Amino acid sequence: MDLVSPCHGVRAAASSEDSLLERLRALTAVTGTIVSHTSAAVLWGFPLPAALERLVIIHLTSLPGRRSVRRKGVVGHQHALEPEEITAGRRLVCTSPLRTWFDLARILGLDDLVIAGDFLLRRRNPLASLPLLDAYLAGKKGHPGYRRALQARSLMRAGTDSPKETELRLLLLRHGLPEPGINIPMFDETGRWIQDPDLSYEEQKIAIQYDGGHHATPAQPSGAATSSGTRTPGTPAGGSWS
Repeated sequence: MDLVSPCHGVRAAASSEDSLLERLRALTAVTGTIVSHTSAAVLWGFPLPAALERLVIIHLTSLPGRRSVRRKGVVGHQHALEPEEITAGRRLVCTSPLRTWFDLARILGLDDLVIAGDFLLRRRNPLASLPLLDAYLAGKKGHPGYRRALQARSLMRAGTDSPKETELRLLLLRHGLPEPGINIPMFDETGRWIQDPDLSYEEQKIAIQYDGGHHATPAQPSGAATSSGTRTPGTPAGGSWS
């Protein structure tokens, strides 16, 4: 059987998939560490800046009593983690969603941290809730990254659907507009549901929908109307309640 070495000290079948997961599994098996920071964020699916998503560098955390990992292409950390901050999967162990987001506070800029935080609290299959997040942050006062995390928390909102939705909301707030509603149902004059626009100003009867490029295809028609009836994919669009 042909063998390959995904990392020093490990041999695997050449037919094994050369993926991030396989590399992480090999590294953690050899070092007894926990996948953390941006590496854990990729495993959980957190939206990250493009440069970090490519993940050339892997982050591994050692518990007290073990030395930080020193290997090529690896950033080693040493932290005392609470049991609830560790999630064991079938193949490896990584930091929990809340701990992963908190670790990102020392890596990401404010807007990117808010986007990652909204993903944590997303509408479908959220990884955490606001009460859990607030309780977690209450126990992190004084820890590195706490101030940035608290600043991001003030801008985070639960119930979002996409990173671009958060990005657009932050843009509106930065330009002095009031806080928009998020995914509030819109109905016609008969009470029939139309859609849940990404953002809205219900009192002013304004709906805002961010459509990605995939909406340019016939199979993905837009659900929100505009005053002109058309819009350019990838740009915000306004709609209104009847």
